[in-house]
Amino acid sequence: MDRGVSALAERLRLIAPEFRSCLRTVECWDTVARGPGKWNLNGSCSDFALENIPIVNIQEEVTTHKALLADDEFRKRLLNIRDPVETPYLIWKGLPKNLLTYFLQRAILGVEACVSAAAWEARALDLFTDELAQKMEDPFRLRGQGTADVFYNRLPGLLDPEYALERCDPRLWATTKQFYKEIRNPLFHGYQLYRPEAEQVSEALALLDSVQAWIETWCRWHRGFESKMSPSS
Repeated sequence: MDRGVSALAERLRLIAPEFRSCLRTVECWDTVARGPGKWNLNGSCSDFALENIPIVNIQEEVTTHKALLADDEFRKRLLNIRDPVETPYLIWKGLPKNLLTYFLQRAILGVEACVSAAAWEARALDLFTDELAQKMEDPFRLRGQGTADVFYNRLPGLLDPEYALERCDPRLWATTKQFYKEIRNPLFHGYQLYRPEAEQVSEALALLDSVQAWIETWCRWHRGFESKMSPSS
């Protein structure tokens, strides 16, 4: 890593100390395995063990990416297609536009992982049942009208219908629904950003920040490590 990237990494290290504190209590948010995924190929069955994305880790990663996109030196590096682009998490040797696609995909995953943590709120409200656990494990059983509806209306609606984004903030819901239809869904079905600019991706991340802020009005996903970090614990 050259001096410019090292200096940037040092600045990034100072961005979110609360995240680093949370990481020290990783046992609160360690990964949890779910049932194996299976598919048949030529008559044989292959199993994959799956686990949740650790929320604190991916949110720290996205915070880092947002800081990178706001950094003038990093933006200049995105214009140089000959040299690898270095970040605190990886060395990207592909086209810079594909790195920006990756940044946006990771941010989307971070928000979706967070809203799935509604299961923790359910436990806190004594609503947790085996039936609810099955729905949390596979929210698409809720038969929403698209991925956005599943994550932001049907899933929080299991706890309280008033938690649904379409009820809490109709304007944000309309924007999010359009974002999923035109951007998110294609990005997870074989498409990538075409000639993206750092400013465009930053605007998309700002929208996801708004969704994240809504999630935290009804689901305190950080409840687990908060209790671990309290002086009385």
